[in-house]
Amino acid sequence: MLMLIMIAKGFARLWEFLTQKWVMITGGVMLVLALSYSAGWYHRGKSDKAEQVDQVNAQIKAIMDKNAKDREMDLKANEIYQQHLQVYQEQNRKLQKRLNDAKKMAIGTDCAAPVDGVRALNEFNDSTK
Repeated sequence: MLMLIMIAKGFARLWEFLTQKWVMITGGVMLVLALSYSAGWYHRGKSDKAEQVDQVNAQIKAIMDKNAKDREMDLKANEIYQQHLQVYQEQNRKLQKRLNDAKKMAIGTDCAAPVDGVRALNEFNDSTK
């Protein structure tokens, strides 16, 4: 019998606790949240955000792909530039050698050398245009 009285007092204290204002408000808020979650309102908001995140991620990926293509184009352009630069430097070296040879010939002779030197200089100037 004493045990039943203690159990009844325990239930009475539990009932007092559950009927307090802050417990009822908190329980009501939790109930509303549980119902909204089960109704799918929470998920709908999340899916909209997920779609926005997916769109932003797709935009970022597109920009990164474009940057990668631009880098590839820059590398190809740089490679072509280096090839042209090598050809130009080789031609410049050959023409410089010819010009130096023509100058040496001009110093060694009296008559024909200045004409050859001028011709070599003109060829050099024409080839660099």
